[in-house]
Amino acid sequence: MTETKLLRFKKLREYVPRGRTTIWQMVKEGKFPTPVRIGKNGIAWRSDEVQKWIKSREKAKRKRHE
Repeated sequence: MTETKLLRFKKLREYVPRGRTTIWQMVKEGKFPTPVRIGKNGIAWRSDEVQKWIKSREKAKRKRHE
């Protein structure tokens, strides 16, 4: 079983090359996983949810090219 990690924004950008504003807009529209609060001022994304989102995007891309 893969261990779920928490990804801060800087680390998230290594997997999802989008800007901060774009990420937040996608979260607001329900098109990207919602982050979790870690501490008073910190947020992070669950790595398993981000990986699931990436896989769903790959599937959608393949379907468009069929």
